[in-house]
Amino acid sequence: MSKQESSSLDFVSPINPDWMHLQVNDYDFYMTKPSSLDTAHGNSLPMNQYSLVPVIRIYGCLPSGHQAVCHVHGIFPYIFISYDGGRHDSSTDINERCAQLHHLLELKCQSFVERSKNIPTGKSFGSLSYIANVSVIKAVPFYGFHVGWSLFYKISLLNPGLVNKLSDLIRDGKIFGKRVECYETHLPYLLQFSVDFNLFGCSWMDFNQCYFREPLLNPILSLDVLLMNQELKTILRRFYHPDFNILPKKHFPRMGNCLLEIDIIPQYIRNIDNIQFVGEYNNSQDDSKNELSKPYVTSTKNIVRDISIQRKIMSLGPFKDPPTLERYTINDKWQSSENFSNAFKRFMHKYNSGSRSEISGDDSSLPAYISKPHELVSELWPPIPKCISSAITNPNNGIDNGLIDTLENDYRIVSSSDTEPEDNGLEENNYVPLEDYQQDYNIKPAPKSELSSLSMDMVMTQRLAKKRKFSLSQNATLSTSKVQKIKLGQVGIRYEKNSYRFKKPPIDYSSILYGLENLGFPKQDYIDPFFGDPKDLKSKPYIYAGKRFEISSNHLSCRIPVTFEEENTVEGKVRSGNIFHSWKYLRRPPSYATVKQETESMRREKSFNSQIGQSLFRKKTINRGRNDTSDENISIFSTNNLTHFTMEIHVETEGSKRPDPVRNEVKMIVWCLEKESFPFDLEISHEGILAVVDSAADPHLANNIIQGAADVPVAFYKTEMDMFEALVDLVLFFDTDILSGFEIHDGSWGYIIERCRRIYKIEISEDFSRVNSNMKNKSRDKWGFAHASGIVISGRHMLNIWRSMRSELGSTRYSLEHLAFELLGERLPHFSFETLTWLWKNFQQPSNIKTLISYWMTRVRMNIRLLQKQDYIARIVEQARLTGIDFYSVYYRGSQYKVESILFRLCKQWDFLLLSPSRKQVKNQRALECVPLVMEPESAFYKSPVVVLDFQSLYPSIMIAYNLCYSTMIGRVRDLDLKNELGVTKFPFPKDILNTLGQHTRIASNGVVYVKSSYRNSILARMLEDLLDTRSLVKKTMSDIGSKNPPLQKLLDRRQLALKLIANVTYGYTSASFSGRMPCSDLADTIVQTGREILEKAIELIEGNEEWGAKVVYGDTDSLFVYLPGKSRGEAHNIGKEMATEVTKHNRSPISLKVEKVYHPSILLSKKRYVGFMYEAPLQLQPVFDAKGIETVRRDGHSAQQKIVKKCIQILFRTKDLSQVKKYVQEQFFKIHHNKVSLQDFCFMREVRLGSYKSEKTAPPGAVVATRQKERDHRSRPQYKERVPYVVVKGSVGQILKERCISPEEFLTNETLELDSDYYIEKTLVPPLLRLFNIMGVNVAEWAFEVTRNQTFSSHRETKNIEKTLLSLSCINCGNETEIKSQLCGKCQSDSLKTTGNLLEKKNYRERELKTINTVCRICSYRYTKDAGEPGSRVALLCESHDCPVYFSKVKAAGYINSTVSKRITEALNSINRW
Repeated sequence: MSKQESSSLDFVSPINPDWMHLQVNDYDFYMTKPSSLDTAHGNSLPMNQYSLVPVIRIYGCLPSGHQAVCHVHGIFPYIFISYDGGRHDSSTDINERCAQLHHLLELKCQSFVERSKNIPTGKSFGSLSYIANVSVIKAVPFYGFHVGWSLFYKISLLNPGLVNKLSDLIRDGKIFGKRVECYETHLPYLLQFSVDFNLFGCSWMDFNQCYFREPLLNPILSLDVLLMNQELKTILRRFYHPDFNILPKKHFPRMGNCLLEIDIIPQYIRNIDNIQFVGEYNNSQDDSKNELSKPYVTSTKNIVRDISIQRKIMSLGPFKDPPTLERYTINDKWQSSENFSNAFKRFMHKYNSGSRSEISGDDSSLPAYISKPHELVSELWPPIPKCISSAITNPNNGIDNGLIDTLENDYRIVSSSDTEPEDNGLEENNYVPLEDYQQDYNIKPAPKSELSSLSMDMVMTQRLAKKRKFSLSQNATLSTSKVQKIKLGQVGIRYEKNSYRFKKPPIDYSSILYGLENLGFPKQDYIDPFFGDPKDLKSKPYIYAGKRFEISSNHLSCRIPVTFEEENTVEGKVRSGNIFHSWKYLRRPPSYATVKQETESMRREKSFNSQIGQSLFRKKTINRGRNDTSDENISIFSTNNLTHFTMEIHVETEGSKRPDPVRNEVKMIVWCLEKESFPFDLEISHEGILAVVDSAADPHLANNIIQGAADVPVAFYKTEMDMFEALVDLVLFFDTDILSGFEIHDGSWGYIIERCRRIYKIEISEDFSRVNSNMKNKSRDKWGFAHASGIVISGRHMLNIWRSMRSELGSTRYSLEHLAFELLGERLPHFSFETLTWLWKNFQQPSNIKTLISYWMTRVRMNIRLLQKQDYIARIVEQARLTGIDFYSVYYRGSQYKVESILFRLCKQWDFLLLSPSRKQVKNQRALECVPLVMEPESAFYKSPVVVLDFQSLYPSIMIAYNLCYSTMIGRVRDLDLKNELGVTKFPFPKDILNTLGQHTRIASNGVVYVKSSYRNSILARMLEDLLDTRSLVKKTMSDIGSKNPPLQKLLDRRQLALKLIANVTYGYTSASFSGRMPCSDLADTIVQTGREILEKAIELIEGNEEWGAKVVYGDTDSLFVYLPGKSRGEAHNIGKEMATEVTKHNRSPISLKVEKVYHPSILLSKKRYVGFMYEAPLQLQPVFDAKGIETVRRDGHSAQQKIVKKCIQILFRTKDLSQVKKYVQEQFFKIHHNKVSLQDFCFMREVRLGSYKSEKTAPPGAVVATRQKERDHRSRPQYKERVPYVVVKGSVGQILKERCISPEEFLTNETLELDSDYYIEKTLVPPLLRLFNIMGVNVAEWAFEVTRNQTFSSHRETKNIEKTLLSLSCINCGNETEIKSQLCGKCQSDSLKTTGNLLEKKNYRERELKTINTVCRICSYRYTKDAGEPGSRVALLCESHDCPVYFSKVKAAGYINSTVSKRITEALNSINRW
């Protein structure tokens, strides 16, 4: 039994041995005729039988790891609409209304379906086909503040596919002749089932009884024998009773391919017992009796319980909330508070004389026989079959549902005081006014006229000093300050009685520094950018954006000499005559050992990465931190992993074209099972090869494949179809939850499915399915094709790995070779399909077949390694367990679906009904009016520290602090006495409780009135508080564990990421104005405007504190950039913490401001665009290059652009020397002009969406290149949003940019093409550098203009032949004119020895370079060939990996060897050969 299996027997809650457990890995539903386990009729029309009923099919595994299919009967989809009768209708009236509505809806649905199918309309019906039942319930609308219970029809349907259409008909008024609101129609059928029964994706479904279908164990492929073990025997012995829980085979045939197939009815599901419901709905402010225990959501409750148990096992002690800051008394005064308050008072006064009656909609006014929504979940449950004698287990079953309370508030506030005792070595001195400082020390602040010529730090500190002086002058009584005494140390010679000693000076360093700061001088004056080379200085100042820049130089010739006595100081012209040079000490010459060591290291570090200068910091690759090693038994609450099977195919192609399923046969299939996920040890290989080889006809090929495969088992088949059938058997044998391939549409699974459909006329996807009837397979899902996987197979999840990686990584390319290098640091050779076909056909050479097999086996193993490295599957599983949705929906559906799953579960507990607005209602709601605060920064180079302060989870914290929710919204304060319209709907204002509500209301910053938590708690706040508190528990446990248990650390990290994701997207659920499922623009505006004003108050507080000397230079939604001129990094961190603490105290809990990082130095360009050296801790020595929104992190440029811009910024930050920046930039421009660069650095990688452009004229260059490739080969069409590489080449006059964009393959095959150096420099490199350095007074365009261009290269490709002709008339050695048909001039021919040496040196240099490159390629390809000889070298030359920089160097070197110049050198050498 594997580790996963042993650990899986314990889950988040102790497994009840009397219950059966099934992990819900996937589910779907199908329609069937009612059986003995189904409900035959409803209550509203009991005489009419159901024609078809839905059955939910759950695919999962038992705690032992065995796969099973479970059919759940008796679950129907439902919606709610408002009840049109009276509140006091009798039960007879209610039943009659339900029957009438049921009959009406059935007829309307029948006529609609018949019209859509062009069937003659019938007026009567016998059996029910559309509506299952209609009943009446009492509940509270969730959208808006409603008081008391309301009555609703609950309409249960028979066909889940009809829910949305029926809802649209009701909302559009086509059923009742008027528009009627619908509730909970946007909750899909399967998620509705999960919510009602408290089920979560990839978690356990508990049931106390089940029925088995025959045969008990699936005999296919002898699975019943191979998978039988002691755990399965125990389960069967406990739950399998042949006498009464075996279903008849005739009525319940087996339809699944799993080992077990079972059926249950809803009564047996025990997860529903753990849901807490409010006893009675209460509308008064005292609802403590109805308060549920925290956490509220079952998934977070399980996480808290698990971690509490784990902390106890690891002796970590119970979790305690961190001490909270003592907050000031908060007065919620917003910008328009006065106007809103006056409007609300007028409204209150208007209705003050009205009735003060009690709430008319309370529970006492409704009949007792009307049930709540959760009480009618069981209304259509089928009866327990009489032939089965089984008692329903007590719902509690002796299990204590109480939660282990670990959230204790065990902390105290330590009192502090600003006063100090008198005997602490301090003495009081009278504060010295600024005027006295200026008079005593003759120090004066800079006048206004000089401020413009000072540095930004000096200007800001002068302004702060002036502000400080003004505030002091307003105070009549000057405050006193405490100055520490200077204590004389006891070090040195002891003083005698009559000795003399120096008098203590009246001031010391600290007092001088204090005085200078008060006068507006920065404590630390950092260096401004300068020119190290005085030749780079300009004679005139540079003016940009109305600013005048005068950049200085630190060279001695530019410094003003010190004056003595009365000598006049005259600054001469800096650049006239010779520049003054001073004497300098020379560094010692390096020793022999040093030179040898440096030479060897340079030789070892010889890189083909790029000719463009590298940045000082290596690129930081973000990954999820999973190693290739498998997780051990990480904790007691582990569940079964989802099993994973991946596969790739080898196809014999035609020429250079890609595989075509209509024309090209699959020759080989390589597969691999993720060994760590499979729960059984069957002593068989977890990887293998299937090949189409006739052993009798091609024995040599078969032998070579066996030898090349080494330890990997190989199976041979005579026909392709036989091989496909064997693949089906493999899938059914392992019965994995996940099938994957790197690209599953044009290759892998998609290729096989399409080939079987087109050639063999069969749907092989049905054979891959976990069921053999009522399948939900898809192979052309358009949405899935563009976003996840276009292939859907019943019971299994299809992973398209490259698209999964695309959602994980912000990379420029998503080929397997690129991802392997980015994530795993491994270079993989890449062979074209033409090369792979050549290797297969030339099987006589064993190294060819060995290379081919190793190539595909490496790729299929890499599929699993990439997913493991990113921890992709495990993180999705954790999200599914937290949110409650299925595995596939986590990565297939958006964030609204995840929020909805948790929100519905909470609303069910309080009997709220969620509104389902139509698309038209969403479109017609009031537009969003409030925008977050995004300041326009002052574009500048900031040489002093910039502290970045960030509000932790600002929007979720606002919803918690101010009790914001759909259910607490009363209305807009100015519209309360008119139509009370909020968001997508209108609802009446409860005027009868106005006086009661007066003291329990709060007016938000945008004028919307909300109920305080003293009257009704916000459901959104409960949900977010649940998520954030649980996340803090998880993070604290991670911190306490440290490195003791890395696997547990990874699991907790997955959980905290899932919690963070849901909390952060909750605001987006309320503000989704276009695709929203239940948006509310007023609620979203409240959150945004409150956040905006919180930031504005924080800015006012920070800039109002003179002690900090701070200036807020940028703000963005939830973060502030605070500039501290003249401060050190250590002081910046300390001041930042003080600011964060003070701002936090001025806000409601849990709103909290934290210090995120310190930038020093930094550049702020514009909104969302900044860069700096980041320090996250005070003691951090080496900075981290951090950029947002600029070219170093953008992916719409090319690699050279990123490297050059990044290196320029790093040189500037480290040296402040603009001369070094200029030198570097001009060196790179020179290389580009002279074609001394790698093609790889100049490839654009742009996303392509073929089919979504209006016309070819509007298509971007990448789409044009992709279209040309598609015209040559229709199978080369890129996937949706795939990144297509292209380069820009020189063209003829008049050619537009799109016409000059070609693929790298086209460029490499045509030696007459050149990169357009002018375009790359002037259009892609100079503009970003201009944006960065213009703000410092530097014009980079002038630097580019100064660079020498290579005049030997022609501007147009048509002149290439002319150029060759002219070059052929010059001497290949010296360049002088020669005679016709002669490569050397007469002088070079006469001096043959010297000429021979020169030409041989040129030729040998290029040959050595190519030989070195080929050696590198041979070493890299050795992992495939396992041959270091000539065959291995020959195969290495076939590599065409465009993700490898060596490939482009190889093509360039080989191109020179075959160039005209090389041929002329060879002819010249032959002409002077005298031997």
